[in-house]
Amino acid sequence: MITMINCEYLPNDINLNILRAKFLRTIKLLDIEDSELTVVFERNKQMRALNKEFRNINKPTDVLSFESDFVNPETGKKVLGDIIVSTEEAISQANFAGHSIDYEILILVIHGILHLLKYDHINTNDEKIMLAKQREVLLAVIG
Repeated sequence: MITMINCEYLPNDINLNILRAKFLRTIKLLDIEDSELTVVFERNKQMRALNKEFRNINKPTDVLSFESDFVNPETGKKVLGDIIVSTEEAISQANFAGHSIDYEILILVIHGILHLLKYDHINTNDEKIMLAKQREVLLAVIG
């Protein structure tokens, strides 16, 4: 299950149903469809505050992941965690890369999910592994 919060921060032309379907396809491909996940859309001001509080970096970032070990008592499902996406950074990065905003958001959410699954990019080898997995999932989701 995926919960999306602050969707009003997304551009009006983004189809939330299609975006949610892509997120659901992502968690199915990663074999975590029996988990719960929250995707929160924020603005740079809030992203800066979160990045400063949790990473001691005083600037906005495009995506943050917060892992959970909680089990929802109502559903019995593991709560994988929260992914916070900066809509402003996503728009900027999409414009820079020359692709759509929803494509950029999908990249950021896949990246965030991989962090929740213990992938990281602290060193070059880990980065290669994570980015290869990110690309594999992205290509499978967009077909």
